Amino acid sequence: KKVKSNPQKYAMVFMVDIPVSVMQSGSFLWLDEATKAGKLKVKEKTYALVYEDSSWGRIVGETWKNSMEKIGWKNVLTEVTPFKESEYMPILTRVKKLNPELVKIEITSLPAGVAITKQIAEMGIKSYIFGGYYQKTIEFPRMAGSFAEGSFNIREPYAPDWDKKIQKRFPKADPIASMFSYDSLYILGEAISKARSFEPEKVTKALLETDHRGVFMRTVFDPETHFARFGKEYKLFGVAMFKNGKLELIWPPDYAQLKF
Repeated sequence: KKVKSNPQKYAMVFMVDIPVSVMQSGSFLWLDEATKAGKLKVKEKTYALVYEDSSWGRIVGETWKNSMEKIGWKNVLTEVTPFKESEYMPILTRVKKLNPELVKIEITSLPAGVAITKQIAEMGIKSYIFGGYYQKTIEFPRMAGSFAEGSFNIREPYAPDWDKKIQKRFPKADPIASMFSYDSLYILGEAISKARSFEPEKVTKALLETDHRGVFMRTVFDPETHFARFGKEYKLFGVAMFKNGKLELIWPPDYAQLKF
């Protein structure tokens, strides 16, 4: 929309990431595949949704509601919690009584995320847990300990051994943050080489013809939005499982670090 609204201002802006609106989409592709293949052991496709009362929480919550319905999952409980809530026992009591197959939690606050993670374990809830943003922080594994083991989350897929290679050279580098800049430099370099010029208009034209396979899957820019195209053949956020304090990819298969 921005590119269309002001071509002169945004024509030369490109994003190697996918739009926020489709970041959750890999979750539903995986859930549908894993359920049909019997990898996700469910008797009834029921789920509970718990998300914080924030712009991010509402976007993710509504995305899950709409998308889960499309793949045949029934929502048995939706709870919107105050930002930075710390007491989830009343909600989790209802969750345990309903016993859904899966609980999706979307919270950005680290303390709140740690609190609900530990309280789920204390309540003895056996549902699959699909975590949210709070699990992506560096401190979460240390603070949540073993309570997060076996839970799922979305995570960007990257090329095998990328994390080991980047951290060997730059020990403090974040593998996910660094892969965007790494791919971006190669994409820009290829565009300049193809354009045989540093003139912005020629480089922009070359960028629109990008088809680059890098650390983060395949980059092809949408000509209207200038975001990377979304899909299995392009880019998507994969699904990871917490194992030994780390989010390890289990899907898509080509990028899996763990077998599930």
